[in-house]
Amino acid sequence: INAEYMGDCSVKLWATVNRRPPERIKPLTEFLGEHAFESLSHHYNENQFATAGHDLSVWDINRTAPLHTYTWDDEFINVCRYNMAETHLLLCCFRDRSVCIYDTRCQQALSKVYLTNRTNGVCWNPMNPMKFAAASDDSIAYLFDYRRLRQAERVLTGHVDVVTSVDYSPTGRELVTGSLDKSVRLWDLESTRAYGCRDIYTGKRMQRVWTVSWTQDNSFVMSGSDDFNLRLWKAYANKPLKKLSSRESRSLEYNDKLKERYADFEEIRRISKQRPLPKHIKKRTRKRRNMGLAATKHEKNAELLSKQSVPKKDIKRASVVRVAR
Repeated sequence: INAEYMGDCSVKLWATVNRRPPERIKPLTEFLGEHAFESLSHHYNENQFATAGHDLSVWDINRTAPLHTYTWDDEFINVCRYNMAETHLLLCCFRDRSVCIYDTRCQQALSKVYLTNRTNGVCWNPMNPMKFAAASDDSIAYLFDYRRLRQAERVLTGHVDVVTSVDYSPTGRELVTGSLDKSVRLWDLESTRAYGCRDIYTGKRMQRVWTVSWTQDNSFVMSGSDDFNLRLWKAYANKPLKKLSSRESRSLEYNDKLKERYADFEEIRRISKQRPLPKHIKKRTRKRRNMGLAATKHEKNAELLSKQSVPKKDIKRASVVRVAR
């Protein structure tokens, strides 16, 4: 069974296995709301789903009215996501630059964190139920731990425009982000390098990316963009899709071991970090780098003239304005 939300204030429930001709296929059930819906998330164990819009509503597929409705200061909700492990937790992002966590058991909000910029998308880590990722307007993807919301656990920088969507891999070790800079980036969260971006996918005809998703078999990444196309990318660009023979598998494993052994060599490190990028991304990346160097130089000069130590700005802590309980 598959559910979809429409712009006409309705949610329709469909049967994905149907032998009828396309013109005779009709929805099983239709749920009507008072306002248009922006997002939908299905419960992983029960026959329930949540919708986001002017409020957060929890529905049962056997009832036409919502079971519960949650609001916080009448703010509009962009995205809602159920937790895969702790299925009673709902993660939502608002248009007032905040991210909120609801507990459906006690029917109230647990905490709400206000960020410096608006959040466009959120997702839970499937292997660690206490961690989640957020896509922000400042071209950065933030990783948070629900138990410590005073600062971000990690920041992923590299995009040069608004990050619109994020999604974890089924293993929870990697993350995919989509941005308005017309690129899709894959991040290795277990990498100890400062440059954690593993792959960058772009196309000549691909426009601004609005949504990304990782398939459950951990083989592909999907993206939807402004050019009305849904693209399917390989999660690992260097791995062939065909079934490998034992000789080919041993050869690939041997090459991976060589890369791992000589990863600290300057030439190997340079090749592993090199990514083909469009001109507009290169130009804006160079401009941002120069602006960062100028800001660092300005801070050093201010410290020398004032003869006092200037506290360094921590982006992990500076990204959080306040936490409301």
